Amino acid sequence: MKSRRHLCTTALLLCAALAACTMPKRPPTLEEQAADRIESQAARPTVTIEPAVVSPSRSNSPQPGLLAFVEAPRPLTRPPPRYPRALANDAMPGRVVVSFEVNAEGRAEAVEILQSSHPLFAQAVQAALVQWRFAPARAASGEAVPARLRMPFEFRVDD
Repeated sequence: MKSRRHLCTTALLLCAALAACTMPKRPPTLEEQAADRIESQAARPTVTIEPAVVSPSRSNSPQPGLLAFVEAPRPLTRPPPRYPRALANDAMPGRVVVSFEVNAEGRAEAVEILQSSHPLFAQAVQAALVQWRFAPARAASGEAVPARLRMPFEFRVDD
């Protein structure tokens, strides 16, 4: 009898806990609902990542003009840069041209911003590059070697 009561109490507590987890914390205010509607109707920011221009790394090319790899780096994961929230209300388009090295481990490093229409766009690109992963460039021997990429990014807000 005692174990049955214990089981009922446990079941009741679990039901209460489950109900508390599935219930909303509070209903959204009218201001929050209006902001959500405006956001959903607003123009959507997009980022276009153009094809990269690949060149040998400055650090591994024995002679100028001699390619140090036979297979260029291939992107594995490339989350796009986020359009800066501070610029989204103005629907400001932008362009960033970046140069970076893909090291032998497939990570972007030695990032250089070659051109940027706004510093916030450059920051967004730099933050995204930290998350990018590549299959590294390969030498004729099959060894992973660093390679330099030059890549343009276009930021725009579509209506």
